[in-house]
Amino acid sequence: MNYSRLTQKLQEQIHAFSGKLSPQFSVPKQRFIEQMVYGICASKEVRLSGIGRCLEEEVALIRTEKRLSRNLDTEGMDELLIDAVVKMGSRRVHKDTLLVIDVSDITKHYARRMEHLGKVRDGSTGEIRDGYWTCNVIGCEEGKRRVIPLYQALYSAQAPEFEGENHEILGAVDGVRKWTNGRGIWVMDRGGDRENLLHPFLDRQMRFIVRLVGNRDLLFRGCKRAALDIARGCPLWYAEVIVKE
Repeated sequence: MNYSRLTQKLQEQIHAFSGKLSPQFSVPKQRFIEQMVYGICASKEVRLSGIGRCLEEEVALIRTEKRLSRNLDTEGMDELLIDAVVKMGSRRVHKDTLLVIDVSDITKHYARRMEHLGKVRDGSTGEIRDGYWTCNVIGCEEGKRRVIPLYQALYSAQAPEFEGENHEILGAVDGVRKWTNGRGIWVMDRGGDRENLLHPFLDRQMRFIVRLVGNRDLLFRGCKRAALDIARGCPLWYAEVIVKE
C-alpha cells in the first residue's frame, strides 16, 4: 500500500472539508481547524499531545500543544462550527429523513481538575461516574447505511450557565431546524415523553416520533386513554426487525 499517496489524499479531502467549515474565520484559525481535523483522524484520539505528534512540526511538542490549546479557547468558535456542520448536512435532509435526538455521556475516569466536571450515568456500565453529557442529532433514512452528522454539543450540569437538559435538547432542535426548514421527522427515545418537550414540539409544528411509557395517559378523540391501549388499537401495515449486536 502506498501510504504516502494515501496520506496526501486524506490531507486533500480534509483541506476541502475544513474549507467549507471555516470560511468565516481568519487564515490562522482556518489552518488550526484543518490541523485539528487531520490530527484527530491520524492519531485516532482527541488529546492534544497525540494530535501534535501527527502534525510533525519543527518545534518542540509542548509549543504545538500550547498553540492548539490557545486556539481551542477562542470564544464562540464551537457555536460557529456546529452551525457550519448543520448547514452542510441539511442539504441531505429530505421530507421523511429521520432526525434522531440522543442524549449521551462522556466519562472521565481519571480526571480530577477538568472544568465543571460533573456526575453522569455511564451508558455502557450503568455506573455513576465523573464526566459530561452530550446532546446529538443525526439524520438517517430507510435502506441507507450512511448517517448524516448534524449536531453535537457537550455540556455540564455543574456549569453556571446550565439551564437544564430540556434547554439543551430544544437548543439542538432549533439549531437544526434553522437550516432544514421543517424537513425531516424527529425521533427520540423514552426520555422525550415529558411535557416540557412534547408541548414545545407541538408548538413548533414538528413531525415527531417519541417512545412513550405504556401507562401514559393521552387525549385521543376527546377521551383520556392509556398510550398502550391506543397503540394496541392502531393498524400496523409495516414491520421492521432490529437486531442489536
